[in-house]
Amino acid sequence: MAYPLPGGAPDGLAPDPPSGPVMAPGPTVAAMQLGVTLQGLRKARKMTGGQAAAALGGSAAKISRIEGGRIQVEQRDITRLLDLYGITERAAAADQRLAELRAELLGLAELSCQDDYWTEMSDLLDVPVRHLLALEAESSLITTYDQAVPPLVQTDAYARAAASALNPDSPRWRGGLGIRVLTRRRGVLKALAPPTYWALIQESALRRSPSADPAVMRGQLASLARHAAERKITLQVVPDDTGMALNTPGPFTLLRFHHPDVPSVVLSEAMTTIRASWTPAEVDACHLVFNSMATKALTPVASAALITRLLDEMPPGPAPAARR
Repeated sequence: MAYPLPGGAPDGLAPDPPSGPVMAPGPTVAAMQLGVTLQGLRKARKMTGGQAAAALGGSAAKISRIEGGRIQVEQRDITRLLDLYGITERAAAADQRLAELRAELLGLAELSCQDDYWTEMSDLLDVPVRHLLALEAESSLITTYDQAVPPLVQTDAYARAAASALNPDSPRWRGGLGIRVLTRRRGVLKALAPPTYWALIQESALRRSPSADPAVMRGQLASLARHAAERKITLQVVPDDTGMALNTPGPFTLLRFHHPDVPSVVLSEAMTTIRASWTPAEVDACHLVFNSMATKALTPVASAALITRLLDEMPPGPAPAARR
């Protein structure tokens, strides 16, 4: 069986987007929406990227970045493209549907130029990595499998210890992410409207500590136990004797969005960068792997019980200092 996501989402890995009004996107998702729509308009006019670029006085590479949602789009550029694709002010005045489309795309362009969740740390991140982390922050559903405690639910002490394991003088987590970035990343789940989060954690990750100080793992297990008890997120432990885990690439994270025009993406963290794939075959394969592993993992209730048991088995911490 598969387990329901928090908040009453349907059973299974990939529930349909919520019914009712679609949430307003953040700047990064707005750029993705805008790019997908502009690409459709260009192809409908049977135009090449080079032909569209000529209208902007730019290159085909710029059109590719715009259509990929990787850059902000200035108002003058979106206006020129809309005119080129026949969505002119005159056409909009005569057709309500075109008027609504033009207004929507101009609004998305304006929104895409606003600050995103990572703007204040732009000096600490390469542009491609910042783009992917911004997508994570603006996603509606995050599903992840990890052989360590996943970054979004790490404690500060665990994150520092894990990031310092290879090079204490320059702590870096996977993806080349430093301590300040890791701290900021954990804030995604504390937002007013956070993404739905579902994590599969390899059992061995709960038995291995990144530090010789037992307080580090004790604090991490206690934090996971609180997460499990609050049931705001879904945590499942994948037993180490699950054969499927031996053949599962990892870690990986799948991001899904409220907006149907924005495709799902799979993220994988390498040593110094984060890679992304929007390829349908790879995204679908990761969905299948995640869902299959979820059915073999402990239930959320059983996972919470295991985490609590491991916490109880930890050696006690130092006694509090006596008051003078």
